Amino acid sequence: MKKILLAFAILFTSVTSSFAYQEVIYCNPMVGYAGTSVSINATCSYIKFDCSWYSFTGSSSAGSAVAYGDILIGEYSWWTGNNSPSYSSGAFYSRYWGSVQMTMSATNCYGESKLEWMP
Repeated sequence: MKKILLAFAILFTSVTSSFAYQEVIYCNPMVGYAGTSVSINATCSYIKFDCSWYSFTGSSSAGSAVAYGDILIGEYSWWTGNNSPSYSSGAFYSRYWGSVQMTMSATNCYGESKLEWMP
């Protein structure tokens, strides 16, 4: 019985520690700004920041996004016809992360920013 419980405990621990965590914020034309503070408080094997915008009108659209802790994770600005509407950046090495700030803006478009980390 002890061996079964030990095997189950090891399996449960390995499965739960292999999932990545994420926080997502959204912007739209009605709500042009979004921001959040993410409390990670752990050593992570990686942290990744993705952001993208979708323009639904023919008018000019723009957006910006940033994610930072004690160092910058990613920062990007986009506007119609100038550059790619999506961006990805991250720190892919083991490091302690406390609190991470994530903000985003969108003008005449929809936007999504996602912070993903693996403890």
